[in-house]
Amino acid sequence: MLLPLRRLPPGGLFRSSSFARRSLHSSPSAFFPPRVASLAPPNSDISKIRNLGIFAHIDSGKTTLTESILVHSGYIPHPGTVDLGTTSTDFLPAERERGITIQSASIPVQWSDHTINVVDTPGHVDFTMEVERAARVVDGAIVVMDGVEGVEGQTEGVWKQLTRYDVTPRILFVNKLDRPGANLPHSLLSTLNRLHPLPLLLALPITSFDVANGKSGDPGVVGLVDIVGGKVWKWVGKRGEEIKTEGRVFDEFAEEGETFPWEEDEQSGKKSANTNSEPLLPFDHPVRQEAILARTALIETLSTHHLPLLEEFFDLPSPKSNIPSHLLLPPASLRSAIRALTLSGEALPVLCGSAFKGIGVEVLLDGVLDYLPGPGEVGPAIVVGGMIEEEVEGGEEGSSGKKGKGKKKAGGWKGKVKGSKGALVAAGEKEMTVEVSDPRVVALAFKVVWDDQRGWMTFVRVYSGNLTKSALFNTSVSEPERPSKILLLYASTPIEVNFLPPGSIGVILGLKHTRTGDTLLDGSDPRRLAPSPTRLRGVEVPNAVCSVAIQMSGKEEEKVVGDALDRLVRQDPSLRLEWPKMDENGQLEDPEAQTLLHGMGPLHLEISLRRLEDEQGVKARAGAMRVSMRESVREGGGPTELVETWEGAVVGVQGNSEATVKLEIERLTDAELAELRENGEGENLADWAGNDVTIDIPTDSPLAALESSISSSLLSAITRGGPLMSLPLSHLRVHLTPCLDASGETELPPSSIPTSSKSPSSKQTSPKSSSSKTTKSSAPPPTSTPPPAAFARAIHSALRKAIQLAHPTILEPLVETKIWGVSQADVGKVVTDLIGRGGQVSELGDEDMSSIGSKSSAGSSSSLEEDLYLPPSWISPSASSSLSLMSAERVQRRTVLASVPLAEMGSYAGKLRSLSGGGGVFESKEGGWGDVDLGTVRRREERDSREEE
Repeated sequence: MLLPLRRLPPGGLFRSSSFARRSLHSSPSAFFPPRVASLAPPNSDISKIRNLGIFAHIDSGKTTLTESILVHSGYIPHPGTVDLGTTSTDFLPAERERGITIQSASIPVQWSDHTINVVDTPGHVDFTMEVERAARVVDGAIVVMDGVEGVEGQTEGVWKQLTRYDVTPRILFVNKLDRPGANLPHSLLSTLNRLHPLPLLLALPITSFDVANGKSGDPGVVGLVDIVGGKVWKWVGKRGEEIKTEGRVFDEFAEEGETFPWEEDEQSGKKSANTNSEPLLPFDHPVRQEAILARTALIETLSTHHLPLLEEFFDLPSPKSNIPSHLLLPPASLRSAIRALTLSGEALPVLCGSAFKGIGVEVLLDGVLDYLPGPGEVGPAIVVGGMIEEEVEGGEEGSSGKKGKGKKKAGGWKGKVKGSKGALVAAGEKEMTVEVSDPRVVALAFKVVWDDQRGWMTFVRVYSGNLTKSALFNTSVSEPERPSKILLLYASTPIEVNFLPPGSIGVILGLKHTRTGDTLLDGSDPRRLAPSPTRLRGVEVPNAVCSVAIQMSGKEEEKVVGDALDRLVRQDPSLRLEWPKMDENGQLEDPEAQTLLHGMGPLHLEISLRRLEDEQGVKARAGAMRVSMRESVREGGGPTELVETWEGAVVGVQGNSEATVKLEIERLTDAELAELRENGEGENLADWAGNDVTIDIPTDSPLAALESSISSSLLSAITRGGPLMSLPLSHLRVHLTPCLDASGETELPPSSIPTSSKSPSSKQTSPKSSSSKTTKSSAPPPTSTPPPAAFARAIHSALRKAIQLAHPTILEPLVETKIWGVSQADVGKVVTDLIGRGGQVSELGDEDMSSIGSKSSAGSSSSLEEDLYLPPSWISPSASSSLSLMSAERVQRRTVLASVPLAEMGSYAGKLRSLSGGGGVFESKEGGWGDVDLGTVRRREERDSREEE
């Protein structure tokens, strides 16, 4: 049977208010205006909200998929294109010119009475900070894969980022099946080998609805078979403007007048009806039989991992006709099993299609509602610093002065403080969470944007309570805030609303102190107060790997450019501005010193400087790009310990002062740092410039009062730099113990106060927040303590001496580079060139080795491949004879995987084309840090100076 032809409804111009008509930038919505019906108020039913991010390798089709979602959900009447710069989410001038996504953009769309907050993210590794922001606040993800390339380098990169932020529920969308060379079986195998141990294919592509061309048609995709619901979809038109559907694909198994035990209403509200004698997909089409096999394999796999489905399958009655038993299970039961496995991370639903042609978008949106969670279905937000409620029932002395029995409430902050019988106390080691049902406001600022007309625009995710224009308090910086407006932002088009419900994403205007990663509470919430204000886990900021010198002449230009750079750095925390160092008299320590802007790569810095001119009208003069390096100590030397005493005069103190510290340092590897980040300590590693720092202070000593100044002095010593090139220190485990006398003894039992997050509340002792916990002690404190300045000098001296004893070294950023398309005759020249650049070749292989350089996240895949359903080769467009010849030629080409210093990759594209006869292509991703000797650094500087001249 055929359902009526569905066309997209007509749209109208957006006319909500004069404020909303002023777009943030010149936007393609001028060509394709959003529909009035699509600009709906925030959804207060959290079960009908989906916070969804779209992640992928560059050029996999994320933005095109987002544009198709906007069209097919009724947001805009016509799709824009990346090539013409008319997409809704890529509205920056640089994005349109280059055809790439630079910043994440969010649009709330309506689908089947649900609100889906779609966040489109960049795919280029230089803009990984935008991926960090999005991954922090979404509840589920669509990972887009190029059906021709399979899993690529940044696909694995964003997969790891999602894992780090506990974004477990994901859907894989295999895109570009309309392109020659697309290979669905290959994509599934690469997913199994490199991403997930249980990918579940839920749809089959149809290359032609003609029976004769069902197995041998031209490469492409014109429709899909929904394996779960047994529905055939056909898209007509250049961009899938018209859609035809057929209720069930299994009707040929039913006798005349017979129906299956299940009849389902489609999410669009239409019901299938067996009224048309001419099916959309002929009964003898080969895809119909393959759909039976695919559904059978899907049910068997689900039954293995989901016991309720297995029990339901065994309870099915025997079929009365020739209907296979696997067709009797209703789609609702399959969706329930898939949803349960997806939410737990055990399974990965796989859908497919073509984003450019709009094929598969409706099926994907239905899958988002069916398989991805709402805000109330994910784990509660974890608090990394804060207070917990304690209720006093009587027995011990409480706030009323009576004795009562103390009792701590379980479950984080469930319940309220009840009059004088409740109190907020330090949580200690107890894990605290924010429940979405809590009526008190808790929100996280995950992005800050400057707009000339509106000022600072703060993007927030609301975790509990209704966020209104009432006063807020930023617990990260201990500052009150007052919102002036609350907006929903549809890419570049804002609409003002009165509140943001829990689980929603929106924009606040008027916040003066808030930055990326800050926590916002209601202005009267007692949890905002010291000594332990409530804070959520923030957004991890990756280390900068490249820098450029900003040239300024005169105080006037320095102020204008400096203010613009400060705004730019506040918007993008992965940028870091380094001003020249000053001495105690306010003079430059080095007259030749320059102001440096550090970023994630050459493209990141180039785009940032371009945005400075486009958005703020400030043109900064920049020098040559430089790679940002660090100093550390050599690996394998073990810990280095020393006791350092400083004695001398301190301004404001009579006579000589003396301070003693114990210091222990040890080199951390990239793997050890990655493990710390996976354990939730990444934010504090960033606070300490990439080092794991612990400070031991006796809890009953007056030194506890100096914790803030001691932490600041240690951070200053770390960032001041090492003995080789005065570069900031990194990759160190530092253990500092301030002592009370020159003997090096602390006199009192120490209490270890970790500054990396060993517990949810440990961020209190980071250099940004220096409140310390103390316990009662009967031991008398010393009569005097050394002044903070004496400890500062002792710490600086001790750290520099320890670095010298442990043998200092310079660290430089590496990139993991994959090169393919190199002929056998040219591979030797390519490898020799890589070694000459200081690279290390790790693997050589044939080009069809999809898993080269990757270890399967699923472990050994040989046994898993036997259980994985793979469609036959004819189901994929790559089965044509011309592509078979292409594949035969491809096998003769080689792939190279190497780790290469980033400083040596500036002109590599042209060099690779020359070495490989134009056939070589490469991609790079972050590869950690490696040691480099001082002589090599000096030679590079001389080479770069000659090239500039």
